[in-house]
Amino acid sequence: MRFSNILVNCRTSRSIGGSMKKVNGRTRAKKDGTVLRCPKCDFTVCPDCLQGNKVYHFAWSAITCQGCKEMVEKNEWAVDG
Repeated sequence: MRFSNILVNCRTSRSIGGSMKKVNGRTRAKKDGTVLRCPKCDFTVCPDCLQGNKVYHFAWSAITCQGCKEMVEKNEWAVDG
């Protein structure tokens, strides 16, 4: 029962405020990972299971959003500014 609740929450979770900027060629990941915001669904991290769009490097051209399951190009993502 708890597991299904987490899945629902993960798919509907949205992040709250904060200044974000687009990923570019000079963007670097933090040692403990960098949280990305999806431009299509505004998803970052689910507060219940702490799973989300977190990366440890930017050696990729596009990744799938964990919220909306859409493939998003690297330069469309946003990071904390």
